[in-house]
Amino acid sequence: MPQPNCLKAALILLFVPLFLTAQNTNSPYSRFGYGQLEHQALGKTKGMGNVGIGMRDRNAINPLNPASYSALDTMTMLFDFGVNASMSTYREPNAFQGRPNGGLDYVAMKIPLKRWWGVAIGLQPFSKVGYGYSYQGTLTNGTTYTEAFAGSGGMTTLFLGTSVALWKNLGVGINYKYYSGLISQSSGTAFSDNRINSSSRSEYWHLNGSSLDVGLQYQQTIDPKNKLVFGVTFSEKMPLNNEVILTNLTTDTTTITRSSTFELPRTLGAGLSWVYDDRLTLALDYRLEQWSGSAFKGVTDSLTNRSQLSVGMEYLPSYVTNRYYKAIKYRLGATYSNSYIGNDVGDLRNIGLTVGFGLPLRGNQRSALNVAFEVGKLLPPRSDMVNETYYKVSIGMTFNESWFFKRKL
Repeated sequence: MPQPNCLKAALILLFVPLFLTAQNTNSPYSRFGYGQLEHQALGKTKGMGNVGIGMRDRNAINPLNPASYSALDTMTMLFDFGVNASMSTYREPNAFQGRPNGGLDYVAMKIPLKRWWGVAIGLQPFSKVGYGYSYQGTLTNGTTYTEAFAGSGGMTTLFLGTSVALWKNLGVGINYKYYSGLISQSSGTAFSDNRINSSSRSEYWHLNGSSLDVGLQYQQTIDPKNKLVFGVTFSEKMPLNNEVILTNLTTDTTTITRSSTFELPRTLGAGLSWVYDDRLTLALDYRLEQWSGSAFKGVTDSLTNRSQLSVGMEYLPSYVTNRYYKAIKYRLGATYSNSYIGNDVGDLRNIGLTVGFGLPLRGNQRSALNVAFEVGKLLPPRSDMVNETYYKVSIGMTFNESWFFKRKL
């Protein structure tokens, strides 16, 4: 029967939307598109370059490929939640500033139904919007003006997935994802000449929609100590329900409520991992998001395709040891991607390096504290653009609790 910890986990899962909506970013690049896209990796893989499409681990929840949910221990359930903290620095030719962020990152559960059938549910951020900046200019007649921009909000993903192991080596799975969020943007212009009316404009986008992600994983055992796992994922382009509220303020205030066309892209992914003796894992992922042709504010040519390449490794010195440092799982990774907002900011690239540790809990070796550090940089195409460097710390707690037990008479 379920343990008390399982019931606590379910209650926490109900209330986390209140915490997730409080998260944000300070990046000026989040002004474009749906904002700054978030990695969809959880727990251990955050320290491995956010890989996961080709990884099967019964002690982890891996929404990057729903086929992984059939890798499970039938006697236990998993509950995983994480928090993060970050510091980003923004450098321009004549300015520099740093801003912190942090909060609850994700929450998820994986439950075994049969030895070949598992389900998972979780909540995590999809995108974040948070910026505020201004600049000054001068008109030809000498009048100065100040133009300011600000935005906040983002989108959250609720996923519910299931997977079955059709054969010993083949798993297939599906994720139902529900996206929702509110994004607000505003801009305004003020003039030094009082005879020129100032103006402001604000937009509020209420967005929601659902999608289906499908995944497949095939595990090939080479010998008792070596195995390979191949994984693929696919999701079709999907429309978002929306309500857009526009407000223009000059001498009069005009408010218009209407709908537009918003879409999330068709996405394809492929991954490969090699596992040696269940102690060493090397993994590689490639993901393509076809934003080009996906509608945004009714326009289909404002976004560009996004590719992401990730590599990662995990090493466990020993399964049986009385030395704690040998029971720690050591992780490294790297990720490289281009931005989907290339039509607005040019060829913006992102490179990140990660290091992580899986710290087993004393008294429950199946549960762990997962700590990951990431440092990354956004590489703009021009030297006069903002250079953003970020430093992130992610802490996740994975509880592996007994799900069933036999009562003693």
